[in-house]
Amino acid sequence: DVDNDGDYDAISAEDGGNNEKLYKNILNPGDNKAALIAKTEQIANGAASTTARIARATIKDSGNYYTTWYNANNVNVTVSGFALPAIKARTSQGNVFRASVPGNLFGSISYNWTSKDEHGNTGVSASKNYTSTGGPVGTLFGTSVAGANGPVTIQALSVPFPSTDLYVGAGGGTQNVAMFLAFSGGAPGTPIDFGGGLISNIDFPPVQLKRVFADAAGHAVAAFAVPSTASGTTVYLQAFSRAAASGNTFASSQGLMVTIP
Repeated sequence: DVDNDGDYDAISAEDGGNNEKLYKNILNPGDNKAALIAKTEQIANGAASTTARIARATIKDSGNYYTTWYNANNVNVTVSGFALPAIKARTSQGNVFRASVPGNLFGSISYNWTSKDEHGNTGVSASKNYTSTGGPVGTLFGTSVAGANGPVTIQALSVPFPSTDLYVGAGGGTQNVAMFLAFSGGAPGTPIDFGGGLISNIDFPPVQLKRVFADAAGHAVAAFAVPSTASGTTVYLQAFSRAAASGNTFASSQGLMVTIP
């Protein structure tokens, strides 16, 4: 689409020393139709585990069946209301696509499919739901400082089996304002008060700190890799928000103590 009008154009290579030719499509209307997500597979209820749960869908778009291979095809997962980063789906050939949803998620889980073509047309499926047992995970401790939207919260969204990712959700933020999720290998005897609303219930500096901008619900989600040798280890996590109450620079959650099974 060399003229960016929503339809395909063509370029031909010429031999014999002739110049290449450009054929602009000016007769057909641009592509303004989203892909049809014709069928999605229901994920069964079950217990959290290290085995991924496979989601499948049939996706059709105008043109040849392989056209949809080049769309941005994603599965969008929420866990207890927290939206995880979109999971990219892969083609199983034809119009069938599959995506691996982390098997260690627990709680009430909702997911849907989206398919966005190069012209920006996006097809969206209805949501489906399943329940995964295995939580809650972790124990809250320490103190907190409320922000502009009340308390900053923190919770585990997955069972931290070794060699998986521990998904952690933070709430109480403001859309597009930074939140920080951190983990450490220990916790101080008493919280460390840095002033301005920044109180650390975990050892500082943390082992890892991730900045995530809150979504429309005021939520942020981060994933921390769990080493294969971590069984029996206890880690300490905390969330901070720049959506502070008047007079402060930060808002701080309680700490979350998690033991790796």
